[in-house]
Amino acid sequence: MEAISAAMVVLGFFELPAEDQPPEHYWHSRELVDEWFVSVKARYERKAKGLESIETSVSEDDFVNEEVAALRG
Repeated sequence: MEAISAAMVVLGFFELPAEDQPPEHYWHSRELVDEWFVSVKARYERKAKGLESIETSVSEDDFVNEEVAALRG
């Protein structure tokens, strides 16, 4: 019965957003999973306070802006 319960917990991970799902190598350890979700909760609390990290990515617009700036040069 315990194996079924553990399987249900793991299946529940897939219902979470990808960034909230614990890494697969954590699944065997209740302690690691608990620590993972403590860190997820802390991340959400920081985000709610406005302290979330700002993700930067290079987009097509960045490339176009650089090309336009080079042409104006």
